[in-house]
Amino acid sequence: MRSFYQKAAVVLSVAALLTGCAKEGEVQDTEKKQEDTVLTILVQQSGTNMSGTWEGESADRLYEETGIRLEFYSNGNGDEKRLKQYLAAGTLPDIIGFRDMEQAELLTGAGVLADLDEWEEELSDVFETSGYETALRYYRENFGGEEEDLYFLPTSVGKQGAEKDYWMPMVQWNVYEKAGCPQVEHLEDYLDAAEQMLEKKAMTAMGEPVYGFSLCSDWTDKKMQQPSSLYGYYGMDVGSLSPLFAVDAKTGTIQGILEEDSFYKQALHFYFEANQRELLDPDSRTQTFEKLQEKYQKGQILFSGYAWQTGEYGRTETKEEEQSDGYIPLVAGDMTLYQRPENPVGENWFFAVNKNSEKQEKACEFLNWFYTPENIVKLYEEKEGMDPYGKEEEKPVFQWLGLTQAEAGFSGEDPAQKKQSQGKTVEGCRAVYLMDALPAKLQTIESHLQEMVQELSWNMIYAETEEEFEQLWAEMLQRGEALGMEQLNAYYQKEWKQALEKEKVYGNSQK
Repeated sequence: MRSFYQKAAVVLSVAALLTGCAKEGEVQDTEKKQEDTVLTILVQQSGTNMSGTWEGESADRLYEETGIRLEFYSNGNGDEKRLKQYLAAGTLPDIIGFRDMEQAELLTGAGVLADLDEWEEELSDVFETSGYETALRYYRENFGGEEEDLYFLPTSVGKQGAEKDYWMPMVQWNVYEKAGCPQVEHLEDYLDAAEQMLEKKAMTAMGEPVYGFSLCSDWTDKKMQQPSSLYGYYGMDVGSLSPLFAVDAKTGTIQGILEEDSFYKQALHFYFEANQRELLDPDSRTQTFEKLQEKYQKGQILFSGYAWQTGEYGRTETKEEEQSDGYIPLVAGDMTLYQRPENPVGENWFFAVNKNSEKQEKACEFLNWFYTPENIVKLYEEKEGMDPYGKEEEKPVFQWLGLTQAEAGFSGEDPAQKKQSQGKTVEGCRAVYLMDALPAKLQTIESHLQEMVQELSWNMIYAETEEEFEQLWAEMLQRGEALGMEQLNAYYQKEWKQALEKEKVYGNSQK
């Protein structure tokens, strides 16, 4: 799930699911208990609108070890307006999880975040973990004001573990084999392969239709997630810098997606052609992410654009190969897969403590508990009784949140490390993590551009003819220019050069 934003996440993102009450203290020998403490928490990073008290194995362990339980605020499915509503009403929770530098500046500017350096004892494990050292120094020196205070903790610090292979074209194995294992040398060859595979599997065993590809409507919060993800197959990343700009890991340069020679046009044309050839799920423009995942679970979608987005399809208790199915990597010959770089300062997903909370000490105690590397491993392995789709299925904590251990901020290797990916790879530039917040005026310009791009992108995918497709692309470029794309480009080009210089200073998480 959250792997589509994705992007990254954090140690505390997982905690976002936890809810409970904390004991002020517990003496094991005498069985003496003091009053429990309930901490409220908002996790803006998650696209799932979770709320209520966290229950399950990890929640019980949190309570036993710290006396803390967490009560989750509704996040409006990750809508940033919800954070602003809480801020305006003066009802922010004890712990605040937010997801970009713009929100960081909003909260620090409002003066509502506690200086975490004042709670050094309560956050001892955070401050003493060497893997966090560079990240904490970076945020003090660049976002802590004249006093270089520390107002928030980043996530996804250090090695990316299995998440480095986030972008990975996957295909259902059994039907691919039955179709003769068609070769793919270029992106468009997946269309031919899908046609051949659909000849072998047009319906599931339950009589449900099968499609080559499928999209969903609610991955367009800030960008057209799935078309943009195709950049990752060619050593580029859209989203870490901006939803409208791609970073080329091979050249270390950036380019706006609204350029005539932009790969974005090719990505949209891929899905346009898939629709023309009746390979695209007709529900793509209207269905939710949850509905899309259900289809993967049932084996209705032959291809996945991500290593993680295959659901539980084909996983059985038997070890007999002929009785199982699943997805395998299928990388085209001309592809160089983008791998997330080591993140010395963490993702722009943060956790902070409400300065006005009466429970700052316990809030810091919880953050310290959650950021401890050993505890992250335990959280990854433990099961919860809640499922993001409302089913009573046990899921690992990180799955409930849509996160992997690496996304949760663990400085180390994922214990469920995936096998070495197929094909050529290139590691991304660490400078993507070192960009300043976009100025308010440019935020407005970018927002308007995003809305326009989302609307016309869908229209291009569902264009009836090549001529209409080209007309819509020309309209997108024209409207982009009118809405201020050049201003945005000038800003990002300048800031990117500065980020490359910062990389020389903060580019090593152990420094």
